[in-house]
Amino acid sequence: MAEELEEIWKKFSLSVDELSGGDIVNEDVQKSISECKKCLLGRIFGQKAINFVGVKNFVNQVWGSPKNLVVIELGPNFFQISFGLESDLVRVLSNRPWIIDNQLLMIQK
Repeated sequence: MAEELEEIWKKFSLSVDELSGGDIVNEDVQKSISECKKCLLGRIFGQKAINFVGVKNFVNQVWGSPKNLVVIELGPNFFQISFGLESDLVRVLSNRPWIIDNQLLMIQK
């Protein structure tokens, strides 16, 4: 097995295009910036870890099912929350603090 892997690695090579890397197109950068403007970072402060599905259900229900809401778990009790509309993000920020399962959900743009 080790010999087979060694032979495969010996044959592995990148093309000239692959070696030069990728170009970052300004349109991609602008799209990413625009998407980040509709995101919040959230951390739950408390003694126990909160279930990711529980957080997703909580924000969906309590925040009135914002359009195109996406929640991504970044780590234990740490989440990225993306909104389809910036107006939903502003509404959520203006109505804080939020409590989930008797623990504080801190959110920041």
